[in-house]
Amino acid sequence: MPELDERLGAWRDAWLRRGGVAAWQADELEDHLRCAWSAARTRGATDDEAWNLALRALGPLDQVHHEYTLETAMTLTTKLFGLALTVALLLAVTITGPGGVSPFLHVPSLVFVALLVGCGLLLGFGGARVQRALRASVLASTPLEPDEVDALRPVLVRGHRRAQVAA
Repeated sequence: MPELDERLGAWRDAWLRRGGVAAWQADELEDHLRCAWSAARTRGATDDEAWNLALRALGPLDQVHHEYTLETAMTLTTKLFGLALTVALLLAVTITGPGGVSPFLHVPSLVFVALLVGCGLLLGFGGARVQRALRASVLASTPLEPDEVDALRPVLVRGHRRAQVAA
């Protein structure tokens, strides 16, 4: 296994030298490589064969890097434009349909649900956590960093436990 760790270390260094990628991405891909290597070894491949099979399963490094950097290419402006375009298309479809918007929209119900959800979030988690989660979901085009996940974990765990109790 020391040889695998050396290979993974060299691979990781090459990945991070490319720039535009985060350490958590290297961790994720390293885990994929370890799993693929282990599966190949279980099937009887030698260390070298297992390493080559793992690299082949991951795909060309240039292509993988391109996919990961596409993830961060979306700016707040492009996200807002995409949201506005989606809302405009939905409105165009509902307005031009039979009966216009009224079959799809009941304003008192929308206000009630929005207030109920908003108050529940604020009372359950506090303003600071809700604000941080909203900011992370709007501004981040990549998954949260580990320290952010740790800070928001109570929100997710509580919601998951409530869903299990309700089911």
